[in-house]
Amino acid sequence: MKISRLALGAYGIALAVIILDQLTKAWVLGAIDAAHISNIPDGYRIAEVAPPVFNLTYVLNTGVSFGLFGGGAGRWILSVFSVVVAGLLAWWATRADRRLLIAAIGLVMGGAIGNV
Repeated sequence: MKISRLALGAYGIALAVIILDQLTKAWVLGAIDAAHISNIPDGYRIAEVAPPVFNLTYVLNTGVSFGLFGGGAGRWILSVFSVVVAGLLAWWATRADRRLLIAAIGLVMGGAIGNV
């Protein structure tokens, strides 16, 4: 099966989103471990980047919204779901013929994989 240039564009956009997602996560974790950290209750940590205008707050959420499906089998179910959605989007990208749709597919696919 020959993959169209548009589909390759969607895959490239997805790859760029995944890379940017991982880089920003690493940047935030690096900033949180900086010297100007104040610990506050409930596991939140704040790094003052440019106070009072820009502060980073680190909160670990092991699930989806409001901690749903956090830990255990729920985490695996969500990971499998994300990979399946990304696979379906990759297949759809081979059928799509509009650039805006390809860009949207690439963005959603990258976001789904970035959250695994």
